[in-house]
Amino acid sequence: MAVDSGGNVFAAGFTYSVDFPTSERAWQRVYAGGVLAAQNDFGPHEGGDAFLARIAANGRRIEFSTYLGGSGNDFARLIQVDAAGNVFIAGGSSSADFPTTPGAYLEGGPRTSFVAKFDARLERPLYATLYEHEIQAMDHDSTGNLFLAGTVFGNAHVSQLNRSGAAITSSRVLEGSAPAGVNDIRADSRGHVWIAGNTWSESLRTRNALQDKLAPSGCRSLTRGPYTLANCGDALIAKLGAGGEWEFVTYWGGKESETGLRLHVDESGNAHVIGAGLSPDFPTTANALLRSNCGDYTLWLSSFDPTGRLLRSTYLPPCASYLHHDARAVVVLSEAGELTIVDLNARPVAAGCLVNAASQRFSGVGAVRGSIAPGEIITVYGSSLGPREGVEARPDAGGRFPTLLAQTRLVVNGTPAPLLYVHDQQINAVVPFASAIAAEARIEVEHQGRRSVALLVPVTPAAPGIFTLDGTGTGPAAIVNEDGSVNSPWNPASKRSVVSIYATGIGLLEPPTEDGRVVSGILRLATLPLRVRFGGPADGEILFAGAAPGFVAGLIQINVRIPEEAASGEAVDVGLRAGEQESSSRATVAIR
Repeated sequence: MAVDSGGNVFAAGFTYSVDFPTSERAWQRVYAGGVLAAQNDFGPHEGGDAFLARIAANGRRIEFSTYLGGSGNDFARLIQVDAAGNVFIAGGSSSADFPTTPGAYLEGGPRTSFVAKFDARLERPLYATLYEHEIQAMDHDSTGNLFLAGTVFGNAHVSQLNRSGAAITSSRVLEGSAPAGVNDIRADSRGHVWIAGNTWSESLRTRNALQDKLAPSGCRSLTRGPYTLANCGDALIAKLGAGGEWEFVTYWGGKESETGLRLHVDESGNAHVIGAGLSPDFPTTANALLRSNCGDYTLWLSSFDPTGRLLRSTYLPPCASYLHHDARAVVVLSEAGELTIVDLNARPVAAGCLVNAASQRFSGVGAVRGSIAPGEIITVYGSSLGPREGVEARPDAGGRFPTLLAQTRLVVNGTPAPLLYVHDQQINAVVPFASAIAAEARIEVEHQGRRSVALLVPVTPAAPGIFTLDGTGTGPAAIVNEDGSVNSPWNPASKRSVVSIYATGIGLLEPPTEDGRVVSGILRLATLPLRVRFGGPADGEILFAGAAPGFVAGLIQINVRIPEEAASGEAVDVGLRAGEQESSSRATVAIR
């Protein structure tokens, strides 16, 4: 869809309906396309006839509509409106008799695509032409030239169609980019053209690149609802100069996968790219809003000046969908269904992602966003979450940790969580035990009276993680040997000895304990069945599992006997299972 300056909405798509409502003065009133043959989980296959419609600004009536197509399959994918109210549409076509206009660039078919331009009345196209390549993105300049982007033999490709639709005046292939996809194209006032997309190629011919090699080594599957997606490659960002030569071409991304989705080019010629990806090491700048995504699928924004110099690169707060962006702000629909404007210059309180504080990973097998459990110690990463200098919490005289620290609170479904540490970019807190009654947690951070966009996270009975000595979730675990010394490759534990493992996220305790309370007196025991494994199938004998005495409720101590059949070595994997959930940490123990 597209909207003109008067608020009228223009919609384009495809239909198999022979009784689609067309206007009396429509250019094509009769359906000419084929019969619906098949459909998939997303709906009917693209085909039939394309349509174009104008909806009144008040949304109460369709002011004009027309078919557009021949006897094959025709469908519109792209639509734009210029400042004069002219409407551009483009899509796919297999019709040999597609209704082109006299003098069009290609009047005969069948071809791969079509392009049409209508004036504001929509009664007749100013031009309608066929086009020999797939069109994945388009944009127009102030003089009416149309820029078409797609792929040719898998390589990214840009062509310029003149204002009359009669000729292609320039055409450029980005060599070495195959396999590639182009998701957006934008022309600036100086005749330069930017494209954003994705490439899996290792032989891209970069120019003045910020990144000259493909970063990901493979693909990663990502489950979203009922669908599984394969994410591969890096984002592709490129600029075509007014003279028709590629001036800037770069890979853009981290070790997982990224793609460039949408572009905005401002009046100074700076390009602002919205993309999405999985990489925890996506390149960010010092002026970023968020510098961590915890390995989750996350939107990002990167801004480049006209020469390709990086101005800003940041992760964006989690959201349900992207709506719009420019140089100043990004408009999204939050996970809670709220329309949210992310001000890029105001450093909002932004809770970017959440992980188990022990494993520094999402909890749950195959988790994407992960889950939280009652009593779990969590880490929230973001920006403007707290003071620039970190503040570590201390229990009060009654043995309770605070829920307000350095003008910062973390709220879970309306309940303030006990805080352990607050900083501008990080909060450590304990999930309130009352969260067990909910299926989903709404997590918000408040700092100096400002509140973040909510994170929505599933609640599960357990989300276990084992602490490690360096706090990364990988490597030597926080384990005390039977003699009270710290386990390490230089100080291994003996088989059949009892070690104490420190963890979090095993769920509710019995008897229950107060949120944020330092545990003393009565032992608080795990309510879910636990298993500790050493190097695979070797289960340890658990002698005690519950709240660690003398520490905040949420830190778990597990006393377990190392089995005789456990592997020996300086770094034997140790895993924790609580109920149906496995720990996601890569913790190790030294065993002799």
